[in-house]
Amino acid sequence: MSVEIKNLDGEVVFVFPGDSLVEANLSNNKNLGRADFRGQDMRNVNLGGAHCRGADFSGADMSGQKTCLVYAQCQDAKFVGTNLEGADMERINICGADLTGARKNGARTSYWHWDEDTKF
Repeated sequence: MSVEIKNLDGEVVFVFPGDSLVEANLSNNKNLGRADFRGQDMRNVNLGGAHCRGADFSGADMSGQKTCLVYAQCQDAKFVGTNLEGADMERINICGADLTGARKNGARTSYWHWDEDTKF
């Protein structure tokens, strides 16, 4: 079985060979720009170094001590209402991103790259 990851236009941009995105290794993936992850169960996902510019993670569950977003490129991404509790988000690039209502308790968030357009 596999999981199709589509962009916000509904086009398949990546096929993950697994039953779900829980504990999925998507690190350094260059195909996730504008990906639609809304409402997905992505606990303990590895997106370290992935290119997710403009992706929509709104309402997704990305919680977990093994969730990795280190060095992820998430400029202009949406994390509205996303559960990021316990996630390692050090050195993530969130310039222009929207993290309104995101739950970040216990998340490791040092050295974030953000700008005046980033919403918290």
